[in-house]
Amino acid sequence: MKILRFIFTVAVVAAIAVGGCYAYRSCSLKGCSASVLTAQAEQLQATGYTNVIDDLSVADNFDISLYPIVENDYSLKVIQIAESTEKELFVYVYQPIGVVKDIRATSVRISTAINDNAQWRDYPLTYLNSAETLYKYRVDGIKVKSDTVRYYDISAIHRKYIEGVDEKPDDDNTVNESAFEVSQLWTVCTLNGTVTYEMQETETVKITSKHVGFIRYSNGFALFKQSCDSHYVAFSTDYDIDLLMEADISYVYRSKSYTETSSGNTSPIRYGEYVIEPNKSLRYTDKVSNPAHGIGAHKYTWNRIESKDSFINNAGNKLTSETKAAIADTKWVLRFYESEYTRTAVVEGIGVTLGKYAVSCEEVTEVTILRLKFDMNGTVYNLGVVDNKQSGDDKPDNIEKKCGDDIIAFFTRIWNFIRKYWNWFLIGAIVVVCLAVCSWLLRLLLGK
Repeated sequence: MKILRFIFTVAVVAAIAVGGCYAYRSCSLKGCSASVLTAQAEQLQATGYTNVIDDLSVADNFDISLYPIVENDYSLKVIQIAESTEKELFVYVYQPIGVVKDIRATSVRISTAINDNAQWRDYPLTYLNSAETLYKYRVDGIKVKSDTVRYYDISAIHRKYIEGVDEKPDDDNTVNESAFEVSQLWTVCTLNGTVTYEMQETETVKITSKHVGFIRYSNGFALFKQSCDSHYVAFSTDYDIDLLMEADISYVYRSKSYTETSSGNTSPIRYGEYVIEPNKSLRYTDKVSNPAHGIGAHKYTWNRIESKDSFINNAGNKLTSETKAAIADTKWVLRFYESEYTRTAVVEGIGVTLGKYAVSCEEVTEVTILRLKFDMNGTVYNLGVVDNKQSGDDKPDNIEKKCGDDIIAFFTRIWNFIRKYWNWFLIGAIVVVCLAVCSWLLRLLLGK
């Protein structure tokens, strides 16, 4: 495995420390104009952070000519990290499109533990400064540990989706942020006052096919329609996984309410505050069910992790043809979250307004897989994942029951039960009649 080594001395830490002074100097570096650095100098006086070029130039092997502007290349490439004396972590990124478009990275996927203890999360990035194609970001949410040896296992870095540049999903999904592989394990060591940085390439799992959606299970009828929305992501990877054992996933959700009429008209939608689930762990042994507490409800049970075939064959799903086509190229399904859906007749004035309903549910977006633990050919892997942040639409992926179907289903099951055991019902009826006749005759005889 290719090993890249960047050795920094204490001077590196001093050069990038928060509050470090930036002294403007003329620039003769290839591809770096004085006007760019002048603008950066003005900005740096306001932010108090040192310049990306000054930071990287501390390394003896730094060569700015290795980072040219590349037309139509919107990728992100992490080339260096650094810690500050203020316990902050910085990431240096080569962005080939450069100042032509001046796009910004949004988050970086890092685990500060390794091997079986690895747990990746997406940390927001704050842009600090840039020069041509080289950008400096602060990683928000990570405080540098005081340990002698510190790890930063970086699997991916993200930016906003760019229409016309990034690949568009073939289904009803929307990509919120595009992911770019990093696959770097940085080991930072402080020994006798000297800080060293070592990087080695690591393995990651890449998501090759993906669909985000939800299944709506009826919970029966209880004066209003109530359902359980089971949110899922179907996907395939560049590994031929035999058994998917664990998965970590991140997503965003918020409440959503509106009124609708029988004719399909809806009022403006009211949204709640966004809630971020940064890292939810799933295991293939975990099982979940819908509440099914209303009249005519049926309880369905499913696994948190299941194969696509198991997902399709689940009796309660009844997937639409569009959904079956969307997940055709996937192999695994994560059932990661359940939310409540209600549809209640609107009460206005002194009574119920026919044909008008108040709807309440939840919207789930920016779904991304962080980690996968799996068995392949007898070897167990625990790897970070390179995956976009992706959202589905607001329609169930299954054929939804119509209003009143729950009640009809309830009485249908009663009728089918009677039909199946009609002979016992007949015998029971005869026994009841006989007992009633005997009781009448007994009272008649005793009355005489």
